[in-house]
Amino acid sequence: MGAILGALLVTLMLVPRLITSGEANLSHYGNALATMAAHQAVDASFNHDLVQLQVILRDVMENPNTLLATIHDVENNLLVQAGNHHQAGENGLTYTAPIVLHDSIAGYLTVTLKKYQDATRSVLMFLSLFIAALTAVAAWSLYESRAIEWVSSPPQKHANRPTKPKQSVSDNSEQVTEQDEQVPDEQDVALDAAPEEMVQAYAFIQVANLQRLTQQLNASTLNNTLAKLETMLGDVLALYGGSGLEREENGYSLIFEAPSTDPHEPLFRAACSAHLVIEMAKTIDKIPLQIGACINAEADEYSLSHIPAGELLLNSTAAKNTVLAQRLKHSLMDELAPFHGVEQFLQPYQSLLANQLNQLVKLH
Repeated sequence: MGAILGALLVTLMLVPRLITSGEANLSHYGNALATMAAHQAVDASFNHDLVQLQVILRDVMENPNTLLATIHDVENNLLVQAGNHHQAGENGLTYTAPIVLHDSIAGYLTVTLKKYQDATRSVLMFLSLFIAALTAVAAWSLYESRAIEWVSSPPQKHANRPTKPKQSVSDNSEQVTEQDEQVPDEQDVALDAAPEEMVQAYAFIQVANLQRLTQQLNASTLNNTLAKLETMLGDVLALYGGSGLEREENGYSLIFEAPSTDPHEPLFRAACSAHLVIEMAKTIDKIPLQIGACINAEADEYSLSHIPAGELLLNSTAAKNTVLAQRLKHSLMDELAPFHGVEQFLQPYQSLLANQLNQLVKLH
């Protein structure tokens, strides 16, 4: 019994030291990873090369236990992001390093890593099993000692019976009241457990001549062309933090989402992404693609069966967005009513998109 207690004491002494050591190692690892990536991002940050910054964050995400990597400018505006920010918010530890050239700061690179839990859980599970085994041994020893004592000493014939204390009705009612007060309200529990509400926007990218290309091209050439188009879509989706890419009958849907506290952002990111795709994918390997796009708000199912090549459209819900109207110019298209056509992006977004387009074209 003494040996078991001694082993338990040693285990209790080692657990805090093991946990502290693991957390310290994770902290060193996170700071080193953020600092190294920030050093790599210096040139791209000062040149505002968002594509190169996205490549750097992709490399960061390949490191173990990495949940999220972001780069913000000095005004804390998000430039690029890689990873899942919902999962990182629940289970992550954040480490930030400045992007510095000489005495100038271009922004901040942040890395979010998984919390140090694996070793802690293993040790606690072992400790729980150990304590359970110890309790069982102690209970068995106690049972044996009581049994021996009962056999060796005869029972007393005139032992006083224990009397059960009386409990009044008022005491019972008070006890029930106290128990009721301890029961949490189901509505409060439901509210606390409710996940953060998200809003979505969709950029539908239509290849109007896809049916014709299917008839004109052999299967290998068509598959290679569509594979390159999907690579472009993936790069644009990553650049603007999209959450999904789905294949449709005659095109693709790019999905963007954000918390309900920021409902305008998904629509704008969808519009920027669609603009880049239209400009990039006009021709792939000398094969012309008739690309058009339409921006749809969440839960708005009505869309066009045919989008004119080169057109970026907004459905009626997206066209009513006031923030979107401050960032791009659009007008109602009589022949496609109630859809609006985007005429141009306003500054500084137009210049930023032109720069991004040049960088993406060089990659492809």
